[in-house]
Order: sequence, then C-alpha cells, then structure tokens
Amino acid sequence: MKLFRFRDGGSVKPGICIENKQYDASSVIADYNEAFFEGNWQAALANLNTGLPQVTISNKQFDAPVARPSKI
Repeated sequence: MKLFRFRDGGSVKPGICIENKQYDASSVIADYNEAFFEGNWQAALANLNTGLPQVTISNKQFDAPVARPSKI
C-alpha cells in the first residue's frame, strides 16, 4: 500500500495504491496532512476497500505526498 496525492483539475486529492492499482481516496479521507497522521490513520487505511474509484495518474499529475507538513 502506498499513499500519494494527485491533481484533479484545480484540486489536489489523496490517493492510495494497492497492488499497482491507483485509487481516489478523497471520498473517505480528506487529505494526508498533519491532522490525518496525528489520528488513527492506520485504522482509516485498514478500513478502505477496493470499492474506491480507480484512477490513472501520469507523473505530471502527482503532488507533494503530505499536505502542509509542520516538520520535515
């Protein structure tokens, strides 16, 4: 499982890659930001199912993997 963020039109959405298939996770996860990782993010990801919409991402559409990190 890999986490990523991608551009869709004018917005940036969270995505998840499972078995080399990319899915749009924006319907269940607001964003991969500090609040997400402070919470119970492992449980949030474990409860995802493959019912998410599949997307095709080109390298030009990927965004920063974490939104607004407070520490790097």
